[in-house]
Amino acid sequence: MPHKFNITILGMGSLGQLYAASLSKTGYDVCGINSRGAVPRVSLMTPQGIQKHTLTTNLPEQFDLLIVTTKAYQAVRAVKNYARHIGPKTTILLLHNGMGTLAPLKKRFPDSSFWLGTSSHGALAEHGVLRHTGKGETWLGFAYGDRDSEKEAWATEALNHALPPAKFTSEILSKLWLKLAINSVINPLTALHQCKNGELSAPRFNNEIKALCDEFSLLAIAEGLDLSPELIESTVYQVIKNTAENHSSMNRDISASRTTENDQISGYVVSRAAHFGVAVPTHSKLFETLCRLERRQNGNILP
Repeated sequence: MPHKFNITILGMGSLGQLYAASLSKTGYDVCGINSRGAVPRVSLMTPQGIQKHTLTTNLPEQFDLLIVTTKAYQAVRAVKNYARHIGPKTTILLLHNGMGTLAPLKKRFPDSSFWLGTSSHGALAEHGVLRHTGKGETWLGFAYGDRDSEKEAWATEALNHALPPAKFTSEILSKLWLKLAINSVINPLTALHQCKNGELSAPRFNNEIKALCDEFSLLAIAEGLDLSPELIESTVYQVIKNTAENHSSMNRDISASRTTENDQISGYVVSRAAHFGVAVPTHSKLFETLCRLERRQNGNILP
């Protein structure tokens, strides 16, 4: 049932392009939007060569499923820019890195429904061509609004056809917080040291990584989540191994002097820890160091 609901992807970076091309390839009508408007096509590198996937450029009057794959710091403004297409039948899936966007968005769109999601797929867009650099999985979960079991089943089936595996879970918060734990270790360290993910397996990073994982586990307990330091640390090192040749998104942003998701990753950890009175000195130091680095890159040399 490819045409049961319309699908719009907001944020056509590497991840957004990957989902758009994969859904289009399997017969779904997809509209992809970047900062300049609708994107007509995605060029995907495959073993058989470059495949061009055509997207619809006609925005639906009302979004059925809006998948948000922008940078986290762009998400709230980007969604608000399309308010006229968002109504009671709209489900907004937040599929970006980082945390903190749900609260302001559900306040602005109280009649819409929200899902949270996380993806471990790797993708890289260079010179107008997208590469699927690492197979992963997609987890979705209900967050706010009226539940629509038909849409949940349809979206999960669509994503399973396009980019398997995809699952809808009641444990989405645990999935998201484990992803945040991974990002709060790998992103800032690779950004500050301008290294590939795999270089974090070097012994000189062991103590800092352990401290970051221990601190995050204490915060997770305060949040009511069961994420042990051993689970976090083993998962972090597994991701480091699996993505050894990759550069993290924050690494690339710092390298190109772009705004990072530091506020939505390390900053969110520090903010929630302060809320609960949990000490996270290693996370705080990383967050503040990256803040200073970004200010210097932006021409503001104040400490």
